[in-house]
Amino acid sequence: MWSHNQCTPTQLRALEAEARYRGLITDGEALSPAVVARLQVEGDLSVVAAHAEWATKVRNADLLPGEQLAAFGGEPRANLSLAAEAWLQDRGLQVLYRGHPELAAGQPMLSDIASGAVNYRGRTGIDASRQLAADLTAFSGDASFPAWLRARMHLELGERAGMVPNRTAFLAQFGDVPVGGAGIPFSSSMSIAAGYAQRPGTRLYATLQNLGESIGPQNAWSRVWEHEFVRLHEMPHSQIIRSFEAGHVPGVLPPGS
Repeated sequence: MWSHNQCTPTQLRALEAEARYRGLITDGEALSPAVVARLQVEGDLSVVAAHAEWATKVRNADLLPGEQLAAFGGEPRANLSLAAEAWLQDRGLQVLYRGHPELAAGQPMLSDIASGAVNYRGRTGIDASRQLAADLTAFSGDASFPAWLRARMHLELGERAGMVPNRTAFLAQFGDVPVGGAGIPFSSSMSIAAGYAQRPGTRLYATLQNLGESIGPQNAWSRVWEHEFVRLHEMPHSQIIRSFEAGHVPGVLPPGS
């Protein structure tokens, strides 16, 4: 678990006032996770264009984390978002975003193996996704290894195979399989996820998840500004709290775009 700033009394009062102003609660009514998550999404929307511009500059400059602040200033965040994020994390929750092919009503988000987009040794579906994760965990001794691979290798190893532990043994066992296929990437940054929701047939999804359900932040390749988290296998549709049409939200174009 990474550390976070606890919600201060001043932030709490601001959240309550904003929720009452928006008609989300009445006088005397307590905040709920659903209400506070909605406030975070609204706060993130208010600065998403500025954040997309900032993150694009950081990405294109290819700077180390310590150099980003000096070159481009701090990451744009709304005070409303920071307060809501702290309140939610105090309660073991977080808002994560994902650009994803449009889902039907009630349809869960699935990993590539679970959805059938790729296969693991000829098998697809949830059980096959779990089998890959189990095999990777058994090899590494680390239950987070399947998420680590998804963040860095996506599906195939490619030229990055040299960075995996016990490379020769790993390639002998997993060299011909989609090693990241059990993971579903998310971001706590709206603009990063929105970059994957610009094409027709996609949507940007805001989700409310328990801390630890998605593993991260991954900080792959020192891209701390991506705020990437990886969930394994599936996420129920019930955890989606809002969605946006393709191209509606400014985003940072994915690497290679």
